[in-house]
Amino acid sequence: MYRLRDTLADGDAQSAFFEFSTETEREKLSAKLEEVSTWLDDLGHSASTTELVSRKAGLEVLETPIQTRARDHVAAPDAIAELQTALVAGGEFVTGARSNRTKEEELGFEPKYTLEEIDGLERKVKDSERWLEDKLAKQAKLARNQDRVLRPADAESRARTILMQVVKLTKRRWVARPKKTATPSAAESTTSTATSTAEESGKTHDRSEL
Repeated sequence: MYRLRDTLADGDAQSAFFEFSTETEREKLSAKLEEVSTWLDDLGHSASTTELVSRKAGLEVLETPIQTRARDHVAAPDAIAELQTALVAGGEFVTGARSNRTKEEELGFEPKYTLEEIDGLERKVKDSERWLEDKLAKQAKLARNQDRVLRPADAESRARTILMQVVKLTKRRWVARPKKTATPSAAESTTSTATSTAEESGKTHDRSEL
């Protein structure tokens, strides 16, 4: 509480606290501080731990958004770079996997990766590319004392999801196995057998007439 009071009293417009807070937020904090200080002077000596914690929480609710903006501003560049790296890695993997799959099929082997796996990773990459582009554009229009739309935690989460999928697929062992050929279904086999039997019966009947 005393730290916050000193920060507000300092009035340094160049400080991170002032840079990432609005005038309205600072006014609300000042009023809340005054309220809590008065309460402490009057009743603080007999207050329970629960009451003290509750008063402290009331200040934190107002201060937390400001602290979050400041932390996110510092963490954002690394988080964005991490996601961009993941997007490149994911894109390169998809391109290579498609090329290798084509070669494996041409050689008559079972492909290492299914189309569902390759397409699924590609969708994640493209979705995150669109997400990042959209968030960067919107974030550029916001002042530093406004809540961010591009949160570092969100970018890091997307990066981890893509990289984990790339690593999982990359680690898969592949043994060249001949591609499985399609076997006729039971219905097709039954139809084929019936047709052959009918044709043979017809030939027998023709010979008996001769």
